[in-house]
Amino acid sequence: MTDTIIPQIVNIELTNRCNLACIFCDHPTLQKKMVLTDFDTGLLKKLLGSFKPKEIYEIGLVGLGEPLLDKKLYDHLDVIGAYSNLFKRISMNSNGVTLSLKASELILDSCINLITFSLNATNRNSYKKLMKKDLFDIVVKNIRNFLELRKNKRKKINVSIQFMSSRLNKQKEMEELFSEYLDADTLVYNRYVFNKPVINNSKKQLIDINRIETLERHPCWSIYSRVYIDVKGNVYPCTIGNDSYRETSSMNLGNINKNDLIDIFNSEPIKNAREKSEKCDLAFQECMDCTLWELFPNNFKLQYGRWKQNNDIIIRKKNMNRLD
Repeated sequence: MTDTIIPQIVNIELTNRCNLACIFCDHPTLQKKMVLTDFDTGLLKKLLGSFKPKEIYEIGLVGLGEPLLDKKLYDHLDVIGAYSNLFKRISMNSNGVTLSLKASELILDSCINLITFSLNATNRNSYKKLMKKDLFDIVVKNIRNFLELRKNKRKKINVSIQFMSSRLNKQKEMEELFSEYLDADTLVYNRYVFNKPVINNSKKQLIDINRIETLERHPCWSIYSRVYIDVKGNVYPCTIGNDSYRETSSMNLGNINKNDLIDIFNSEPIKNAREKSEKCDLAFQECMDCTLWELFPNNFKLQYGRWKQNNDIIIRKKNMNRLD
């Protein structure tokens, strides 16, 4: 491919702080060697100001940290609001632990039009085993208060509440927790789990790793459609780069402090990764055990031992972590 590729989803890590120790997340390990901080406001303005109207489908406030712990969240949402006309969707992912009334008001009064609450469990026992803290009842109450406030404000914001794919979780339990709020704008869903470094054999007894029966590993659509920008401005082509390997890995494509994001997304490292992937090789060495590619649509067809992009397939521009 020689044409400039524009990422449809740009995910920004507003902070790398977190208040949980989820067994399916690398944060408990990585935080030991990270400086815990927040995204630079000036850099955020520079990044958003570099985009053309409707060039990027979605800005997602998601990363290794919990956005509600961002000490500059009010300012950051104000900045994003000033550029909100550029994007169709502005989303946020939160674990809901510190979802106070004040935080709920801030979100509902902001430019965010989709929020995903990572409750991750459908009952208290599951929550304690998966998140390593006994906060299930508190988080459920926080989410319900948010939904009630949204109803009173009559604010149009879509809400997703996810639970991890696990034998400990049941969809019916989740639906019962939020039954009075579920409608076209509010849904619960099963989040499929992909394999990554933190998930060892003992953890696989609690988590269902997504697997599909396929003869060929097709190119991972993430490296064509999205980027993750960490709190320092480093750019990764997928969530596993951002959440597991970070800046010292080959998945670090560059830094927006030094280069334009679109240029980074079309630089030699990612172009080489796409070329290798289309030749039925691993895009990056870190991809070897990852199963994230299975959760994305196959927008390619195999011809004479090489994957060619299938122009007949409509590319989904939605957040493809959510399979519905």
